[in-house]
Amino acid sequence: MAGNRSTGATFWVTYSDLATGLMIVFMVVMLLMVIMSKQQDEKTSDEVRHLVAEIQIILGARTKVAEAVQESLEHTQIQVDPVTAQLTIPEELLRFDKAETTLNVEHKAFLNEFAPTYICALWEHEKASCDGCRRVDPQRPSGVRRILVTGHGDLTGSSLDTHFYAKERAFYVTKYVTKLLYECAGSDTDLDGCPAAVDVSASCESHMLDIAGYASERLWPAGAGNTRHCIDRLAQPDAEEARLTGVPICDDYGDNSGSYRSVEFMLELTGDDMTGMLLDVRALQKTVGIDPDQSLDELAETVATECWINPNGSYHGCKRFIEECISADPADREEFCIEYDEALTDSSDLRGARDEFCLIPENREAPGCPR
Repeated sequence: MAGNRSTGATFWVTYSDLATGLMIVFMVVMLLMVIMSKQQDEKTSDEVRHLVAEIQIILGARTKVAEAVQESLEHTQIQVDPVTAQLTIPEELLRFDKAETTLNVEHKAFLNEFAPTYICALWEHEKASCDGCRRVDPQRPSGVRRILVTGHGDLTGSSLDTHFYAKERAFYVTKYVTKLLYECAGSDTDLDGCPAAVDVSASCESHMLDIAGYASERLWPAGAGNTRHCIDRLAQPDAEEARLTGVPICDDYGDNSGSYRSVEFMLELTGDDMTGMLLDVRALQKTVGIDPDQSLDELAETVATECWINPNGSYHGCKRFIEECISADPADREEFCIEYDEALTDSSDLRGARDEFCLIPENREAPGCPR
């Protein structure tokens, strides 16, 4: 099992890139063509529709998030990519002064307006699709797993100094946004006591504590240093000419411009690593009577083995693998569920994940739950 760990991790980096994602989409389309050419009974058709719907949810998750966020920010200068759901914030709206790790009054005012609206839009979008749940789990399929708050720096000073400033800027914005939301949550329901002029929807006004908790679970600060500025700078013609006499590096170029001293917000969705789609594609193949491709079987076993080693951190889809093995009847269990059975005796994390699933009332009768 330990031998598979590095193999799985290396393989998954390649598997999760865009080219492989497109390959899976193409494969799904081919499977759908096969489905259309087959005569199927009503039960099989229902199973196919369910699986195809799940795959479409994974493929369209970002588009739906993008629509929700863009609608909430439509009166601002912020643009939301309709495919990736990533934001483009004009840098003049959220720029740090030179060698500073805190925002001035003007840029704090922007953050006061933008952050609650953005977080509210994400929370409302997820809340609407989780069937009345009290807490929106970051690990739920197609949900917002992380909101990456990434700080950047210019080319003033050394790369190490710039990384420090970038990291501190990301931490500052994360702390500021979280503190703002919790302070607003502690005010009256009409937000009169909120320390900033927060403008959110009526449903968010009455759930600011939930939204503050939602944000604190997902906001993830990180510093990118001067990486973006460096890449752009070394692409300039004068840097290209310098290669004739030596290899240029960022520290060779001073830059006193105010650009790149910013922080950006990016989303990481659960299922971005395609684990959930892998399971659905395999199930779809079996449902329509196609023998699963051996490479997919091997991939599933590799991923599953990683999940048994580290169910809380290997892949976003580990929870799904565990639930599949717990819920399956003994006669229908996949081969990788045998490794799951063996790993249960050695992994307290895996037993904890199983017990968490089995504590839910509707899951208690699952074949793999303790009796």
